Amino acid sequence: MNDYRQEIHKAAEKAFMDALEKLEETFEEVEEVEVPPPPKPASKTDKKETRRAPAFDLQELEDAAADIERYMASLHKSEES
Repeated sequence: MNDYRQEIHKAAEKAFMDALEKLEETFEEVEEVEVPPPPKPASKTDKKETRRAPAFDLQELEDAAADIERYMASLHKSEES
């Protein structure tokens, strides 16, 4: 039974590390993208709010969150056994 728990633990650890590595690669890709500086306002009276694009893709963030949720669920299942 102890060997089984160790195998489950190793599999969960590997899944987590794979997800973490994927997230790290995503951030590295984002760092490589050059974002031009925002244009300077023409005058002080023209104060429109400037929003910068997010430094990550929403789908990639959702995928990472799903990976973490699966990892947490696998931990919970292994504790029930």
